[in-house]
Amino acid sequence: MLVGPSRKSFIGKLAEVPLERRLMGTAAAVTAAVLRGAHVVRVHDVREMVEVVRVADALRPASFAGRAA
Repeated sequence: MLVGPSRKSFIGKLAEVPLERRLMGTAAAVTAAVLRGAHVVRVHDVREMVEVVRVADALRPASFAGRAA
């Protein structure tokens, strides 16, 4: 599954922030996507989102992450 939530308008509307302040909303959306099974995320702030994805992936249940229980 591929998800591209980076800086999207829905983040601005939900968090009531302008485009340049959507990093944390993007991080939340990326975390939710990874926890729901996303394998690829398209983002603008790659360096920051690598950390987010690593943590989210570590928190993902083994059945989704492909790891043995």
